[in-house]
Amino acid sequence: MKKKTTTHQYGNSKGTSLIEVILAMVISLIIILVIVQTLIAHLDAFYYVANRRSSVADARYALIVISNNLKNISPGTITDIQSSQFTYTESMGPTTFRFYTADSISRNNDVLLKDVNNFWFNYFDQNGAPLSPTVANIPNVRRIRVSIETKPHNDEGSITISAFVVPRDFLGYDIQ
Repeated sequence: MKKKTTTHQYGNSKGTSLIEVILAMVISLIIILVIVQTLIAHLDAFYYVANRRSSVADARYALIVISNNLKNISPGTITDIQSSQFTYTESMGPTTFRFYTADSISRNNDVLLKDVNNFWFNYFDQNGAPLSPTVANIPNVRRIRVSIETKPHNDEGSITISAFVVPRDFLGYDIQ
């Protein structure tokens, strides 16, 4: 019987060269960088949406508080109307909503909302015609639009929300 001899030729073997290893590492690094950039972009978008939601929720809360108070006023209780302030008097005493310290909205001395860019009232008569905010027009006020504009944060821009309020005791009027 003949014995079979095997010879190995190491010079012709197919292995991984240094260039192939470096090329694989570069491709892996590029893929990782793309994944990280995508993740960062998605996190930025998430924080942007979360901040916007928070700003809108805070502004809505303040608008609801103001609207609910104004819905319950009675005729003859309005004592002052201005574009950035509204005052009425009820059994608990006077209540004033105003743009306070140039960046917040207050009810009397209680802050309802901070980081406000603008806060204003528009007044309308029983036919829906706009009224200028003067003392002479107080008896004619039948509908009030309350508007809040928040300050922009980062690059998100400001948010403006509004609500029309018709005090319950004023509902007998013809509002269009």
